[in-house]
Amino acid sequence: GYSTRNRDRFQLATVKTAIRDLDHGGWIDNSYPWNYWQAGYTGQGGTNEVVYACVQAYARTIAQLPGAQVNVDNNGTETKMISSPITQVLRRPNSYQTSSDFLLNLVSSLLYEGNAYVLAERDNRANIIAMHLVPPHSCQAVVAGGEIFYYVTPDDTSGMRPMYVPAREIGHVRLHCPHDPLRGETPLYAAALSVKVNNNIMGHQGKFFENMSRPSGVIESDQQLKPEQIKQFRAAWDEQSKGLNSGGVPLLAWGFKWKPLSINSVDSQLIDA
Repeated sequence: GYSTRNRDRFQLATVKTAIRDLDHGGWIDNSYPWNYWQAGYTGQGGTNEVVYACVQAYARTIAQLPGAQVNVDNNGTETKMISSPITQVLRRPNSYQTSSDFLLNLVSSLLYEGNAYVLAERDNRANIIAMHLVPPHSCQAVVAGGEIFYYVTPDDTSGMRPMYVPAREIGHVRLHCPHDPLRGETPLYAAALSVKVNNNIMGHQGKFFENMSRPSGVIESDQQLKPEQIKQFRAAWDEQSKGLNSGGVPLLAWGFKWKPLSINSVDSQLIDA
């Protein structure tokens, strides 16, 4: 009993409601900015300098490309449509983004999340007059009654209920996914181990240089020291070797001797890597 007329009424009411709430930030979690993938709020559990640089190299390059509608006739002759509705939308996707900003965020979302969703806004003649990016975590493709819909889940503070949007109103750009034909998978999953190792190395280096206590040797003593004496010496050593006093020369007492440490070639190669 789901007629075409009812479907179109549903589509029009749904899209109008969605556009209104999107303009008020209804689809996006208040803890996430509208360009959350640029701010580092990604589904990958954080940012990585190398990954960010690679993603932005692609996104910024594509964002510089102009968009246009081209008509190709039967002879293969191409004619650029200057004043067509699609060309106008490509030049100005919506009221709050330029074309380059729109493409920058679309490609960033695609590479970080494997999916980029665009909601179409139409006029009374069914022409697309605006395009709005939808956060990937708020959208999921589903099949119902032999047709594809996109299930949109607003955040709890928007006051909106989850809704189904017809596929013809959602532009879905997705990357290859081996287990789901309706959802893309970011290539970062293939590099997850390398990213994790790199993050751990960088985190360790950050803590090491923040601490600035260089473990390039050990301090030895033949004396039997009490726990209080060890704590006292540790505090005196840290005071002369950490933070603002980094590079100072601690004075050894109680028979302490400094013994430099050396590393083997395997460890040296690991550190270089």
